[in-house]
Amino acid sequence: MVLSAGVLLSCLALFSAFVPVPRVAAPVTSPMASTATAAAAALLAPAAAQAADAAAASGSEWIPALSAVGAGFAIGLAAIGSGVGQGIASGRCIDGISRQPEVADDLRGVLLLSLRGTAPSVAMPVGNADNTVIINNGETEADIHARVDFELALQRLAGNHAHFTELNFKGCELTRKPDWMKKLCEALATNDTVHVLDLSRSALDDAAVQQLVLLLCTATRCAKLRKLDLSGNPDVSVAGETMAQGLCKMRKGFEVVIGPGFDCTADTFGCDKKLVETLTAWNAQDLLVPNGGNQDYYCPTEITGDGPRMELERGVQGTNGIKYRCELADFELFHSTGNMVLQKLKGAAKKDDPGVVV
Repeated sequence: MVLSAGVLLSCLALFSAFVPVPRVAAPVTSPMASTATAAAAALLAPAAAQAADAAAASGSEWIPALSAVGAGFAIGLAAIGSGVGQGIASGRCIDGISRQPEVADDLRGVLLLSLRGTAPSVAMPVGNADNTVIINNGETEADIHARVDFELALQRLAGNHAHFTELNFKGCELTRKPDWMKKLCEALATNDTVHVLDLSRSALDDAAVQQLVLLLCTATRCAKLRKLDLSGNPDVSVAGETMAQGLCKMRKGFEVVIGPGFDCTADTFGCDKKLVETLTAWNAQDLLVPNGGNQDYYCPTEITGDGPRMELERGVQGTNGIKYRCELADFELFHSTGNMVLQKLKGAAKKDDPGVVV
């Protein structure tokens, strides 16, 4: 910043030296001149005045040219100074976080405040008709703030630090960019230190919840995670709640927070919940056939209804589990969780909508 200020002051001093060339004063006609001389002077006066104006104009053409060159140098040097300042500040912040991760929040706040003062001189913001500041690459100032918040939180998750057992993306708009949820899931899959993940008020929808459930339904991924906060996301419908409830059934001791009225520990799906293929699950022990073998199971009553119970037919065994089926649905009993997961609805149980209300 000091370098930038010095350059700007120097350029201002340089501009002040550029003064216009003084005009040549028109000669004063003596009142004692003869009539002939006065007449000749009157005839030649317009031509002389035009010549004087042309000479003055040609002498001052260099002023706007050199002013433009000086302005270009001033902007370039100011940008260099701001860039150097940003680099030094960011480097010191990263060095401090690497030495003391517990003070990362304080350092991040100081860094953002310092970069906010220098970023406009480098990025050259341009205002549009709505007075929205466009920084670069079509990003507005709000886009940059959202991206910085997301990337800082993502670095903590991906860093897998033992000190960070509780991480939050609270307020980060995770659906603002199409690849943000993908990056979050990739970092979450390799993390083995976080116990509590706060995704409240992060603009999640049912599709985003589905990505999380598909990732976390395998207990070995993010194995220490015990609580997932999804509250404050109005776009999560009953379908998203059902997926979250199925996740709680697949991971024992796991808690999902969505909002009032949501009970992740309920034994059965609540009213107006939907069966979602590949996500809805039941505890296999609750489906065992009485007096049957340890691999004989009934089809869940949520699918068959209140009529006679229907036994499942065992299929092939794969690396992840054992296939089961009946005329209404296909299932898979996963070895890692011991849950019977709905794979496909068919026959009378299949509906046109994405799930079956139970």
